[in-house]
Parts: sequence; structure tokens; C-alpha cells
Amino acid sequence: MVTIFVAIVCCYAIACIAVHVFRHINKNKTSVIRHYVLVGDNHEKQMEWYIRSIRWFSLLSGAPAKITVIDEGATDETPAIVLKLQKTDEDLALKAGPSPLSMETGTEGGPVRDSSQYLWMLQAEGIVSASEHAVLIDLRSEDHLSKLPL
Repeated sequence: MVTIFVAIVCCYAIACIAVHVFRHINKNKTSVIRHYVLVGDNHEKQMEWYIRSIRWFSLLSGAPAKITVIDEGATDETPAIVLKLQKTDEDLALKAGPSPLSMETGTEGGPVRDSSQYLWMLQAEGIVSASEHAVLIDLRSEDHLSKLPL
């Protein structure tokens, strides 16, 4: 009976030492921060779900994540939803897109909105840093929705 108790205590001590050694080895490693940049306009029905699913994935995977939502002239409650969620989440930001007057005009006369330029703009403004893994998701394109961790 005593030998079983000593064996259990030894196993517990070895496990504690292994955890401390693992933490010491990984202490100097920095984890890569994923920065999701969501570009869209009228997405009030899905926006909260998108943000919460990114947060849930970040929590489950243990990888930190930041979210920047770029509003391209939403006429619904999308900015209000993001601002409400921003009160409880310091890694969530809302940014207004460029004004239509500062963009080129397309063949139909409307502004050309190329979402790939946003990463350059956000890096120039210091919102997205070079050390972060930036993921640009244009919510207006169904092809980009596959980048969301859903």
C-alpha cells in the first residue's frame, strides 16, 4: 500500500517537473497574432456571428487574434453592432473605408473598391504590424468567406 502511494507521488512530481520545463522552454517563443481584416458594408445579420466565431476559434486554439472591421458605407446597423462589441473587446476596431470621392471610378461610374489595397493602408497607418499574420476577408465576396474560421 505504501509503495502504491509513493509511486503516485513520484508520478505527480515528474508531471509537475515536465510542465515547468515545458513552460521554461516555450517562454521565449512569441506566438503569431492573427489579424483579421473584415471588409464589408451591410452585414448586420452576420457581423456579430463573424466576430464571435473568430473569438471562439481564438479561444479554442490558444492563438491570439485581432479584428479590424472596415466599413464601406453601411446603411444598416453594422457599425453600431461593431461599436457595441468593441466596448468589451479591446482587440476589435472599426475603421471607415475611404470616401467615394477619393477612389477611382469604374466603367459603371461607381467607385472602384479594391479590398487588396486595405492591407497596405492599414500597415501605413500602423493598425496592422509586420509581425502579425494579416488575413483580409472581403465579406462582399463569397470566395473570401472560406477564410473565416467557422
